[in-house]
Amino acid sequence: SYLAVEPRAFSLDLDKYIEMHGGKINYSLHKSSKDMDDPEFAEDVEKLWSVENDFTEEWNLLSIFLRNHMMPEYSLEVNCDLEKIENSLRNTNNHLNTLSKFNAIMDRLGEAGILQDLRHSDGVYSFRYKNKAVKECLKDGGSTMELYVYKREQAVSDDCKVGVHLDWDGVIHYSPGIDVLNEIDVLALKGNIPVFISCKTGKMGPSKALHALYELETVANR
Repeated sequence: SYLAVEPRAFSLDLDKYIEMHGGKINYSLHKSSKDMDDPEFAEDVEKLWSVENDFTEEWNLLSIFLRNHMMPEYSLEVNCDLEKIENSLRNTNNHLNTLSKFNAIMDRLGEAGILQDLRHSDGVYSFRYKNKAVKECLKDGGSTMELYVYKREQAVSDDCKVGVHLDWDGVIHYSPGIDVLNEIDVLALKGNIPVFISCKTGKMGPSKALHALYELETVANR
């Protein structure tokens, strides 16, 4: 004979799911720039994405240029010589090599409130990053897409995280070279089915696309 037992609902979250497969999420490696707890920052991500979506070819180039020329480490304020900025753009030898192209993106960011007090006239190029969070997004060209995808995936998943570092032996040694790690841009759980998402910005050649798929396949196999 069998004893009738009351069914008990049990749901996994991502921590439990990864632990079930012998791994662990290493939260010590999580970047604070990937936190979306602030509703205002979540809105700013939407604004950043709307600009990036209109300038997909230039977005990574913009990020590199800002990082190299217009991103002081300990300040949100930027004040540059306009002629020097124009010369630096001309010497980049890529798709973002004219002041007019650069200004078109910067003006959009200014209209969105991401950049404040934007000025590029009378020999001066100056502005202020709205806050540290948007500055970090612009510093890393891929961050905006990751956060945008995370926000969308979060709305349809039971659990979702962005910028996840997976430690596969389940023991965090805090020592470079010992831990076997994979970083997943967006990791979601729908029921008991995990979803691994890799976000790539810019042009994707065949080899780059295959490499991204190979990385995801490796994680899925684990």
